[in-house]
Amino acid sequence: MQDAPTVLVVSADLESRRSVTKTLEALSVYVISCSTLNQAEQVLSLQSPRLIFCDERLPDGGYADLLELKEPSKIPPPIVVLTRNGEWELYMDATRRGAFDVIRSPWCPTDIELSLIRGVREERHSTFRKIR
Repeated sequence: MQDAPTVLVVSADLESRRSVTKTLEALSVYVISCSTLNQAEQVLSLQSPRLIFCDERLPDGGYADLLELKEPSKIPPPIVVLTRNGEWELYMDATRRGAFDVIRSPWCPTDIELSLIRGVREERHSTFRKIR
């Protein structure tokens, strides 16, 4: 899995984390998972994942906090918000704040796969635009 993209999964719910991780690993993706915003920040200080799947809410924050983490030298990875309520207002707010996508639970493997494909493609285009 050396050339496989790295994806960060941040979810306080163990079953959600396992479900998303299992789906991604079946797609030959290297997955790093954690359960808090603090852990995610530590991972991001050491790694550069291509995509982040993050719960709407975490014990110490949520997806909006990850969207605010920006280092001038790095292009932030696309963030896919995982939610259990799926309200239209959340989708609009999340995308307005800069989230790449929102997936409502219960999600199916196809939802995760499509977000992965689109997110990695978007990340590549963002890198290309920054280089130009």
